[in-house]
Amino acid sequence: MFMKRAKFTFLVLLVLPSFVLAQPDADDERRMDEIRAQKAAYLTTKLDLTPAEAQQFWPVYNEYSQKKEEIHRERFSKKGHPKPIDPDQMTDEEAGQMIDQMVADQGKMAALEKEYSLKFRKILPVKKVLKLYEAEMDFKRVLLDRIKDRRPERRKP
Repeated sequence: MFMKRAKFTFLVLLVLPSFVLAQPDADDERRMDEIRAQKAAYLTTKLDLTPAEAQQFWPVYNEYSQKKEEIHRERFSKKGHPKPIDPDQMTDEEAGQMIDQMVADQGKMAALEKEYSLKFRKILPVKKVLKLYEAEMDFKRVLLDRIKDRRPERRKP
């Protein structure tokens, strides 16, 4: 009975925010909070954390997530919303600067991943750390699929 209720709760948490995301006037921060809540529920289910693990894990994971978001925010605040890149419309200097910035951002993200993988290993067994990374990728796929399902198909002329 408990497992059925847990699965139902998980599904509700996963689907409920899709209604929020479907409303174009919804506040961006509220949508991000909903996605974060969905992700926390998803990771909790996938990692099967003990109470002691959860108590140590979540503060570190939240700090990690916040730093990842800061790197993304910093990247996009420099050039606004991501737009399709047309290298043919850029000067060589602009293209070179964009490449340098992309490599620098990837370096920041790699350093962050390295730092926090060590922190996670101090809290969780290594297999759960690996499950964490897999669950994050799975969640991203689920989220992207939901977004894709809501968008009207674009027809090519």
